[in-house]
Amino acid sequence: MDDGWEPSILDMQIEDYKKIDYSQYLFVGISSMSGPQLGHARTISSWIREVAPGCPIVYGGDHVNTEDESTVRSKFADYAIRGEGEIAIVQLANSLYEWDDIGIVNGLTAVENGNLIRNEKGDFVDFGKVNHLPYYLVDIKKYPGITDKFPYLSSKGCPFTCAFCTWKGNRKMRIKSPEVVIEEIEHIVKNYGPKTITFIDGLFYVQVKRVKEIARLAVERKLDVSFYSMCRVDLFEKVDDEMLRLLKAAHFDEIAFGGESGSDLQLKLMSKNTTAKQLLKSAERTRDFGIMPTYSFLLGLPGELDEHVPLSLKIIDELKKLNPVARCNIMAIFDPYPGADYTDQLIAEKQYEQPTTFEEWCDSKWLELGAKRWIPKAKGKDYLTLQALVRYFYVWDTLNLWPWEIKVARHNGSRLFAIVSYVAHGLLWPIAKMRWKFGFFKFGFEINGWRKLTVMMRGHD
Repeated sequence: MDDGWEPSILDMQIEDYKKIDYSQYLFVGISSMSGPQLGHARTISSWIREVAPGCPIVYGGDHVNTEDESTVRSKFADYAIRGEGEIAIVQLANSLYEWDDIGIVNGLTAVENGNLIRNEKGDFVDFGKVNHLPYYLVDIKKYPGITDKFPYLSSKGCPFTCAFCTWKGNRKMRIKSPEVVIEEIEHIVKNYGPKTITFIDGLFYVQVKRVKEIARLAVERKLDVSFYSMCRVDLFEKVDDEMLRLLKAAHFDEIAFGGESGSDLQLKLMSKNTTAKQLLKSAERTRDFGIMPTYSFLLGLPGELDEHVPLSLKIIDELKKLNPVARCNIMAIFDPYPGADYTDQLIAEKQYEQPTTFEEWCDSKWLELGAKRWIPKAKGKDYLTLQALVRYFYVWDTLNLWPWEIKVARHNGSRLFAIVSYVAHGLLWPIAKMRWKFGFFKFGFEINGWRKLTVMMRGHD
């Protein structure tokens, strides 16, 4: 916007894309991950091709970082921008408006006369100077959950090399200063009034001194908001007791940790390079300072050790014993997203056939259990039940933590819907508890049915 352009934002989750006049725009940009999102992207691309055939369509987001060629060779895209797009999107706008050479556009991929054009990526934007995002471009009132948790990004990048992650091109850390972070959060709290600010940084605690200063300023400014942040368990060791007291005083009430596995060997094989001992210590130390820890784990990994799942289940129970408010928000079956080292390993071992066309990527059959040949069928069905069971416990815990006004807001503003949902979840609790206690994950009709219904109603997990 500082470069003279006036963008519009369309969110397909809350708006009718068929009511937009696309012919008025210089181009339409679509950001998408691989998976179900891409199917929705194809839907809107198809509609634009029908109603505004002259409007260029530009794809960005994680998917085109590796699958740019199949995207631009499809009928649904004219261009793809690899990497971060803040600079490139302005370059492309200027190029299209002035009928200039698209060779100036950083990270652009296109097809001209059947030939693939793939420009080099440019420098990253100076993220420390990207202040006060234009939230007014969307109608915040259409997002009822925003009164509970407001997402905020204070840094970009991650130097770690976990085998399940796709962030290969995003290693360099770029951060906002504590002063800028607090100034922006004050603006958000004043104008939108969320109860919690969710730091969605991939690596929020990479600079402990910066986080400490953010917390100090939050206390000094008496910010009336709580904070949710994410941390690696090894980085958490650098957070001393004095800082934990400060975090609690600043209302950093919940910290999420990527546990991934209860097996040290499995953690080493996935290049996570953390330990089960560090996981347990995080639960113990958050307990001592009244902070809620949330953990996530993985299932169905390539070359998965026999000890991985039993030790993961055991450590989840141990985490809860150490800190009674500890929660596990997900135990996800590994999905072979393009660009991850694990995905490359599976392809090399001929245990997975990656889609080759944009249409195949959109159909998401590559995410189905049947496409994951490295997971035995019997074990895969148990994993589906276990995945749904862990998610159910998290949702049930969350429902009990929410005050009624948040319950209602998260159920489309319907008090009746909230009551019915809460009662239904409560009826499922005894069955779920028995399954977990006895480790019985077969014939999970009721819990898998719950998960499918939840996804269908919410549009996501």
